[in-house]
Amino acid sequence: MPTVEDALDYALGRAPFLKARGWTWPIIPVFGIRDGHCACYSGASCRSPGKHPIPDQGSHEATTNEVQIREWWDAHPDANIGLATGRKSGIVVVDCDVKGQGPEEWRNIQDINGRCDTLATSTSSGGNHHLFQIDEGTILTNTQSPTIGMGIDSRGEGGYAVIPPSVGINGPYLWMREDNAVNPVRPIPEWLLSRWSKPHDYLDTPIELPVDMAKLLEGVDQGNRNGTAHKLARYFTRHQVDHPVILSVLKAFNERCIPPLPLSELERTIDSAFKWGRNALRLEIDNPPDVVEEGGTLVFIWEDYGVQISLEETLPGAKGIPADKLLISNIDSDRISQHIWGPVDLNLASNSGRDGLIRTLKRRLPTYGELAMTVPWDDIIDTLGRLCNEQMVAGDEVRDLKDYSSRPGSNWAMAPLMLADQPSIIMGQGGTGKSLVTIATMISLNTGTTIIPGLIPEQGHRGLYLDYESTHWEHGERYRQICHGAGIVPDQSVLHLPCSQSLRTLIKSIKRHIVDHKITYLMIDSAGMACGAEPSDEKAAIGFFEALKTLGLPSIVICHQTKSDSNHRPFGSIYWFNFCRNLWESNVFRSDDNELTLALHHRKHNGGALSPPIGVKFTFDNELDSISLSSVAIKDVPELNEGKGDTIAQVMDVLEGTGIPMTTKELVTMIGDGTTWNTVNTTCKRWAEKNRHVRRVTGSKPVQWELL
Repeated sequence: MPTVEDALDYALGRAPFLKARGWTWPIIPVFGIRDGHCACYSGASCRSPGKHPIPDQGSHEATTNEVQIREWWDAHPDANIGLATGRKSGIVVVDCDVKGQGPEEWRNIQDINGRCDTLATSTSSGGNHHLFQIDEGTILTNTQSPTIGMGIDSRGEGGYAVIPPSVGINGPYLWMREDNAVNPVRPIPEWLLSRWSKPHDYLDTPIELPVDMAKLLEGVDQGNRNGTAHKLARYFTRHQVDHPVILSVLKAFNERCIPPLPLSELERTIDSAFKWGRNALRLEIDNPPDVVEEGGTLVFIWEDYGVQISLEETLPGAKGIPADKLLISNIDSDRISQHIWGPVDLNLASNSGRDGLIRTLKRRLPTYGELAMTVPWDDIIDTLGRLCNEQMVAGDEVRDLKDYSSRPGSNWAMAPLMLADQPSIIMGQGGTGKSLVTIATMISLNTGTTIIPGLIPEQGHRGLYLDYESTHWEHGERYRQICHGAGIVPDQSVLHLPCSQSLRTLIKSIKRHIVDHKITYLMIDSAGMACGAEPSDEKAAIGFFEALKTLGLPSIVICHQTKSDSNHRPFGSIYWFNFCRNLWESNVFRSDDNELTLALHHRKHNGGALSPPIGVKFTFDNELDSISLSSVAIKDVPELNEGKGDTIAQVMDVLEGTGIPMTTKELVTMIGDGTTWNTVNTTCKRWAEKNRHVRRVTGSKPVQWELL
């Protein structure tokens, strides 16, 4: 297991092969291995054990600062060491995976192109990492097999590589040679550089990017991520680049943004640009508009003419393409709009309707100076109708699953509680802490800070709480108190929308809020009222999930249970269970008025194994005006651990029922069901030592037990 001093050998340049060249390497802590499993919360169910970063922003937080590194290792003494690759360190890594026969492929490639005698490691899985030096300013992205060769990935800009003496799930990482000072990191050879994916060399049909577009691929700040991703996706689509290739390029772009967009948000942006770009290509439109999907509104932008046309939902109708609320604006170079006409209802398939609109526009536009003389309204309105009709006819693109066999990032917004692109449900009886968990999750996602112990949020989120049950004052108070308990200043935006109509009824206004506030996920409290009918009504449940799917955002939906719901499913139609992809059940135990201990049990996950229960204690402190969250071992709370500590619960039931002290033998007789003397005696002794639940009757022989 590496120590903090091992980490500082790299960060401070103390390692011999670094010291000889005056180099320092920026590093990050990576979750290590503990008790044979990943040290992260997922433990045995982790899909990347001992290999994923601890800091929220991954390699973007890599540093050579000794104080920061010591703080990291103080908090995570069993952490592995990750070397930031790309421009941060001037190092890139060729990763040869033994499962894909990468080492053999690498040898074959070198036989053809020339040997690369550079610094290398053997990995925990039996593969190899080969390190190369790049020139200052060179940008090489992360790639996957078979870009360089079959079974060979690479780590470049925004990436990292685990380095010795880290320990993986199958053993240690080792330098392949001891004389590292003699066999250092070599400059990347030209032949390897030519095989590597530069930001604009992913393309099936290579194109030369304009300087301004190539510059954008280096990453942008938080306010420009979505628009820049859309602009790049449009450009690549117009040059007929395939969808999975665009996704690969823009994922590398996104990793260089601080913070990155949530992956699901990036995918939606790319999907929109790709869909409308392909429509324009199919229709052979020479000067297509930019099309931006903003919730339920389509925005068509002709920058050359300074024209923007907004349409709310366009739905197929019996007589053509009714556009609900068409709005036309004049925009300047910064896309600041000025109203021209609308909103009006218009059938875009009607010749007379289009002609009437064009005449109206020409009559109204003299006050807009040169705009009136230069806008080809006939072409613009015709293009608008053709694009909308094509989308209704073509629908979404058919995808080839082979291009989606390896997800480019995590499928969690906050593992394992909330999926990144599909609905999750938290269910439980009234008063089981569901809303508290939801508010804590929102604070965590919006601030990028771990609030619920062990649950690390994806960066770059902003949520909206759709509340059918409470008020903004009640949740605002909880928000303030949880922030105080976590040591966070309660000045982060956490948006709340009181709701009194069904989700389907409110869908347009919710879409508007999503656009206006750049929402990336939803919390819905609760399903019973949001579905607009009895939860047992199948049509209501199906309609709820249909409406939720049109919003295209990840969500947590709170569902209720009754005391008779012993099947671990939400109250109501079977579709509440069937349509959610990730389901948690909440149970609580109150030891006193100031503490609420909560257990979340994982009941369903369509994408993999179920996770262990999550135990959280909420401590309410009126003097400090705070609610603090701490981790709890469920096995130590028999009221919550579902039979894994049933013995003490059975003992307590017997003692409460009889009302008198009892010996171990008497308890065994009363409990029955194969319970043994040793089990009961050991259990009573353990809880008595903790001064909880039971105690030994003083001076009793044989020993008797009574309730505390």
